[in-house]
This record gives sequence, structure tokens and C-alpha cells, in this order.
Amino acid sequence: MWGSARDQRLIDYLEKQYDSLSDVEKVRGLHVHPGIELRDKDSAEPVEHVAELEGKKVLVVERLRGRGRLFAFPAEAFDLIDKNQSYVRRSRAEVPLKVCRPPHIVLDAARRYAVFSDEFIAVPPRQIGIAGEKSQAPFLKALSLFLSSKLVTYHQFLHSPQWGVQGGRATLQTLKQLPIPLDGLVERELSRWLELYDALVGAWPTDRKKRFDPTLSLFDDGNQDLSKESEVGDTEADALYVRLNELVYECVGIDKNDRYLIDDLVDVKMQLIDGKVSKDALRGPTKSEIEAYAAVLQRELDDFLGEDNGLRHLCTVVHDQVSGMVQIELVEATSTKLKPTVFPANAPTAQEFAKAREELRREYGQWLYFDRNLRVYKGNRTFVLKPFQRLHWLCSQALIDADEIIAETIAATGD
Repeated sequence: MWGSARDQRLIDYLEKQYDSLSDVEKVRGLHVHPGIELRDKDSAEPVEHVAELEGKKVLVVERLRGRGRLFAFPAEAFDLIDKNQSYVRRSRAEVPLKVCRPPHIVLDAARRYAVFSDEFIAVPPRQIGIAGEKSQAPFLKALSLFLSSKLVTYHQFLHSPQWGVQGGRATLQTLKQLPIPLDGLVERELSRWLELYDALVGAWPTDRKKRFDPTLSLFDDGNQDLSKESEVGDTEADALYVRLNELVYECVGIDKNDRYLIDDLVDVKMQLIDGKVSKDALRGPTKSEIEAYAAVLQRELDDFLGEDNGLRHLCTVVHDQVSGMVQIELVEATSTKLKPTVFPANAPTAQEFAKAREELRREYGQWLYFDRNLRVYKGNRTFVLKPFQRLHWLCSQALIDADEIIAETIAATGD
């Protein structure tokens, strides 16, 4: 549903190139485990008292709902454990306690946050703690940043059997598969991560929220009110988070196309999981976004064609408020780089778009719909009709469209 062959190649590369968290756990002597299940003294099941827990902080996950990504916990996210609550199921304290002791990372089951702490925090059940000796504190800070990156969200989402289903989350097994590129960092490189960690903790607002209007539809008729969604942002924090992701991409050594796959999945496509949709996925693409899509499509087709045959592809996009038509034409190469062009459709063209759209849309059952792209091949021209929603005009979608056009061309010609 969510990945492509390109995603599979990227994940295979990362997992072959770097040790998994499970390997790093063994080498560095870390503890990676779900949190501790607290019980009352009068619990019906056999329990034992853990004096170490008395008076310590326990994270209350429910108080973090709607806050999105975090790099530090707000004070109101904690309760103190009283004596009556400092019990656990008999013989179930030893390993969970290790991930509650500092230095450690508290990792959300849904991977919304990975917060480093140098104080004792009782990690709740189903959340995951990553702890080590005091000497591991610098590495754990850098690891908390890496775990907060788009790359990790991307990897965990595509590996998790439940994520994307309502109420789904990533698992401990999925986390331990995660490739970790940090273990070979020299001191100078690690210092860049630690400086960025300090900056992000200082600048990131702990009350940042994002809301979605649940009434929106993937099949927009152009009349939906998209004004109800809002996001509380912060320019400095956003810039630092961009730096974090650039640092991660640089660290793992992936190219621009792979970054498109990650950024588009995390920033746009994942807004459609669990029945949620947002104006950022459903709004009409801007002219610059269409041009970016067309430029990537054109470049990928040109790269496949090669430079020695004197031919290039030229993309032209014509659109109304509901559909867009991409014309891909094979032309003679020129000394100047060919740039895609974008035009709004006149009334007759818009009417033809509407007819084609009705023919393409298919309904299967009460709840499942497909709104597909139409591709037509005529001589040295290819036409692609697609819905005029940003989701269909992402740079990652341009890569997929190029792959499909190339595959269908090869199949048709036998070359």
C-alpha cells in the first residue's frame, strides 16, 4: 500500500550497510526493552515491592497526546510514584528497571519522540527504554536525535505490521532491525550531533500541536473547506529539525531521489493513515510543486535514454482545479536545458478532463475506491492524467511514474 520497489532498494541498502540496533546493543552493552508495569500494593496478582521506584517520576503518556515530536518532556507529563504504587509483578522488575535508570532514552511506541534523559524516569509499558552506562551518554544523545529523524520514521513505518492501521504502532522487534549509522562516528563528527542536540532541546516547544480535519475526503470535488487544519510552528525549531535530517542523510550517504522517498512519505503520505487526511495532502499543488514533479520526471526519463542519441524529454502540464494532464514529448536535444512548463486549462480542455475523470474512477464496494492515473502513448508523446491533489504531484511520485512509463515502453517495444 505504501512502498515501492525503490523503497525496497533503499531499505536493503541501509540494512546491508549498517549494523542493526540489536548489534549495537550487544557491542555497547546497552539495554533495549519495554518499560515497567507498575502495580498497586493490593493488586490481585502476585506483586513485589521495589523501593527504588518510590518518589521517582513516571511518564504519563496520555498527557502527551496531540503534541507531536518532542526533544524534551514538559513538566506536566510526569507523576510521582507513591509507596502504594511502587509494586511490580513478581520477578518482572529487573530488566525493565534497567531502562528506567539514566542515562537513557524514552522512545514512544508510535515513534513520535525519542527523548534522552539523565534522570530516573519510570518508562511506561509499551513505550521503549534504551539505557547504558554513564560513558554511553554522548552516544545516547546522538542516538536520540537519529531516532527522531524522518529516516527512522520511514524505516519503522514500512517495517511495522500494524502501523498505518488504526491504533497501530511499531514493535520492539521492528526497532531492533533499525540500521544505526552512528557507531563509527569519530569525536569531531559526534560533536556536531551533540551541539545540535543541545540546540534542539533548547529551542523545541514542548506544546507544539498539529490538528487534522477528519471530514476531508481523498476524492475532493474542489469545494471542501480546508481552513480548519492548523499547526503551531516555530521558525528556529523548524530550521534545526531540517538540519537534523540533513545530518542524518549526510551520515548514511543517500542521494536526492532517496530523500524524496523519505520526505514525501513522512511529510505527506503518512497524513493519510488511521483515517486521517489533511489539506497538505489534498490541496491543489502549487506551480512550483508541479514544476518540481515535472523536472524529476523529465530527468529520470532522460537518464534512462542516455546522452548519446541526441534526444530529450520535454514535459508540459495543463490543469484545471480537479485534474492535471502531463504531456511528455520526445524532442531533439538542445544546447540549453529544457524546462517543464505549466498552464491552466481553458474551458473546453477542462470539460474533456471531466469526461476522462469520470471514465477512470471506479468504485469497488461501499468503502474502497480507486482514483487512478491514466497513461496514453501516441508516437513520441505520452499523456498522463492525474487528480489535481498534491499527493499525486510529489517528487517521489514522479520517480514511480517514470519507472512505470519506462517499464511499459520496454514491454511494448521489446527492447
